[in-house]
Amino acid sequence: MVKLLVEQNVRAAFFHLTPDQRQVIFLRFIEGWKHKEIAKAIDKSVGAVKSIQKRGLSILQKKLILEKDGSDG
Repeated sequence: MVKLLVEQNVRAAFFHLTPDQRQVIFLRFIEGWKHKEIAKAIDKSVGAVKSIQKRGLSILQKKLILEKDGSDG
């Protein structure tokens, strides 16, 4: 039950990301791709991929903390 709630919260938070952020985070953490592989696949620099990833993870963290705390801002 707890695992299901966590999964639902992560899925909901995931949709607050831009398409690029979703793609980078999916490829990096679900598929296990390296930054260089992602950069080549999406035609961006490694630095851009790392920046997209960092911003996306920050958004996920904020959304998940808000969900945990019961806030909706």
